[in-house]
Amino acid sequence: MTAADVSLKEAPYLDSIVHNLIANTLLVCQVSSEGKYEYVGKTHQSILGYNPEELIGRSLFDFIHADDLGMSKLLFKDGLNSGHFDQIHLRYRSNNNNYLYLESQGIAIYDDNNSVNGAVFVTRDITYRNLLENELARLGQLKSVAQLSAGLVHEIRNPITTVRGFLQILYGNEELNQYRDYFDLMIKELDDANHLITDFLSMAKEKESHFAWQDLNSLIQSLFSVFNAEATLKNHKIILDLGEINDIYMDGNQIRQLIVNLVNNGIESMEAGGVLTIRTASQGEYIVLSVEDKGSGIDSEIMNRIGTPFFTTKEKGTGLGLSICQNIADKHKAKIKIKSSTDGSTFSVWFKDLKDVDYNSIHKDNLFAM
Repeated sequence: MTAADVSLKEAPYLDSIVHNLIANTLLVCQVSSEGKYEYVGKTHQSILGYNPEELIGRSLFDFIHADDLGMSKLLFKDGLNSGHFDQIHLRYRSNNNNYLYLESQGIAIYDDNNSVNGAVFVTRDITYRNLLENELARLGQLKSVAQLSAGLVHEIRNPITTVRGFLQILYGNEELNQYRDYFDLMIKELDDANHLITDFLSMAKEKESHFAWQDLNSLIQSLFSVFNAEATLKNHKIILDLGEINDIYMDGNQIRQLIVNLVNNGIESMEAGGVLTIRTASQGEYIVLSVEDKGSGIDSEIMNRIGTPFFTTKEKGTGLGLSICQNIADKHKAKIKIKSSTDGSTFSVWFKDLKDVDYNSIHKDNLFAM
């Protein structure tokens, strides 16, 4: 007798054996040739949130994400015809309406006439693994940006400097006064290109960090006049709502750049008359810096791409600002969280509150590993 000869629905005593063997890590089910559940293991409740009894008689295709449904049905049909079900990755709706990433492999069930009349599927939840792979891919993109930056700086910055220098010489020639508007425009475009290269470099270079205990509120207040001047030009208002917080062990220059990028993004996202609020607060084990704008919000379809190098919704954006912020946050073992709606967006940075840590007794490399 082979595994294919055994029907789980006809051998209920196997349920406890299967449950113990898979130790709450795998999903086991049996379906008919129409894809309807005939047997459902207990782990469907612990992993997916469904009571096994409520799934019996329902089609497994009712729970598969629309984008994965066509391929799932095709592979299922091929499996019925061939007796072999290929491994498939798909998104499956859990009881809380969130989709989990699953990896499933099937084996055919045969009737007395040796015809395939269903299948047993063993499925693994790979949601965490998928998230990890996406994160590794994102880090790979950042590494590619760094490598690209190192080459661009030598190949582009030097000729840009040369061209800009000659344009400035021509600008000072009185005989060419009628062309000064053109010279201004060309110099500005070169400066914009140079700014892009500078952004590349800030991601590519492993700059030496200078960490120290610093007052985040004081750092924000030192930048306020600059932010306020820029906001006034665009008819915006900036509000500071700074709470009582402990000092943060940070690199002041890097955190300054992070704040500037977040505030500039917020200002650029709003129509005239917008209000941007910079907040700090102590929340449990964290010190939270948040920048809240009153823009139109971020479309849910592009939310997952926010922070990806070169991805931007701005007409003249480089798509590197938030990547740089993420880079800085990673160095400080901080997390960036985004909340967005049609009323605006809030970007918050969650730093560990190390107020009770005796830094002198902890090696610098291990400070954030707690």
